Amino acid sequence: MAIDMHAHFFTEHLADALRSRTEIPKIIKVDDGFEFHRASGIKPLESDFDKVSRRIELMDEWGV
Repeated sequence: MAIDMHAHFFTEHLADALRSRTEIPKIIKVDDGFEFHRASGIKPLESDFDKVSRRIELMDEWGV
């Protein structure tokens, strides 16, 4: 059995809080609507990155 110990999951509440920030860490949206997590670097985010149901689907696919 695999256990995901380092998931980098953002709840909707946390994502909204990061979107409202002006300093890093924050979530930024570019002109085409795609969002990125800006911390020490820039990480692209899936459109449904903050949905628990999607995270569970991915973990099931990965055998976690």
